[in-house]
Amino acid sequence: MNPPTTDFFANRLLTGAARSAYCSGREVDAATCYAESAERSREHRNVAAEMEAKRWQGNSLMWSARHEKALQVLLEVATCDHPEADPASVFGAKTDCIMLALFHAQASACRALIDQAAQYLAVIGKTHWRHRLDLLTCMLLMKQGRFPEAAAAIAPAYRLAREATDGPKYTDFAYLKWTTRPAFFMRQEEVLAHWENIGAKTSFVMLSDRLRLSCLRLLRERLRRAAGIESPALLEEAQQAAKSAGESRHLWDETFDIARALLLAGDMDTIARLPISQINLYPFERAAFEADLQINLLRRGLSLPHWDSELNWPEAVSLDKQDAPGSLFPLEQLKTALRKLRAEASREDERMETKSCTIATARRVEHVAKLLPWINFGHL
Repeated sequence: MNPPTTDFFANRLLTGAARSAYCSGREVDAATCYAESAERSREHRNVAAEMEAKRWQGNSLMWSARHEKALQVLLEVATCDHPEADPASVFGAKTDCIMLALFHAQASACRALIDQAAQYLAVIGKTHWRHRLDLLTCMLLMKQGRFPEAAAAIAPAYRLAREATDGPKYTDFAYLKWTTRPAFFMRQEEVLAHWENIGAKTSFVMLSDRLRLSCLRLLRERLRRAAGIESPALLEEAQQAAKSAGESRHLWDETFDIARALLLAGDMDTIARLPISQINLYPFERAAFEADLQINLLRRGLSLPHWDSELNWPEAVSLDKQDAPGSLFPLEQLKTALRKLRAEASREDERMETKSCTIATARRVEHVAKLLPWINFGHL
């Protein structure tokens, strides 16, 4: 057997550096390293290594928000039918393409891609890899506001991923995240407590893992708060999560969980340091948070406890006109935020083929209208 070449060792070092950068949240650096590794593999006509490197290059591009370039790279791998290509790389790229679709495509197109990927698994005899598709299905259903169905879709994913001895996997904390998100909206605090206990015993692989465990705890504290239980840990946990998020260059959607917890705990200073305005991949979620911020600034001016819009707690109480906020309160900013939210909800509902965003928007408008019944919020 021939000894490993210098190029072999160089490429191993390169992929090791890429993986290290990826796990520490430096996806831009990871994409560069993976691209170089793919080029080296191509020069040596190692199709399997080239497709694997490109798959991770595309994934890194995706998580650094360069979606157009990511799709270009991922599609090359997802459609590769070369006999030397590893099916795990091909399937991994297919599921990354579905992840991209969840940001940009119609719900029906996302569902079709999930079904096609499931058919691919059947063809290659790897149906036990479907845990990735279960997670993506859960994400799609969550975007449509179909929480019980989302919970049912994700239920087997964690076990299947842990039992699988081959194939691409998300980290344990990705499965925990999407297992607990539906449970939060269904107010199943005991489910979150169960998974929080599991997460506390699970090793971190990536920077995002620590963030996801923190957000799981924040969701549980919010449920406890809505049940009338004091949650002194909410502020400390949210501030620590904000610090962890700041260590990454990636703009995680967990930022909204952190910001909501900080809002409920009254820490406006830390919220101001979060990159909310830069999170362009979640236009509805960003608009919803901006509206919630304005609503809670109003409530603060009225000496009312902060309102958790996603749990609709505490309920609004009608105020007399003499209890209205002073002329210094920027009511127009609140109206502008609600107008923007209504527009984003309409766009997202059309894309996701649902009405859940419009319903969430109406809940916010109704809350403010009940607080200030003498102001017409019907035509923003």
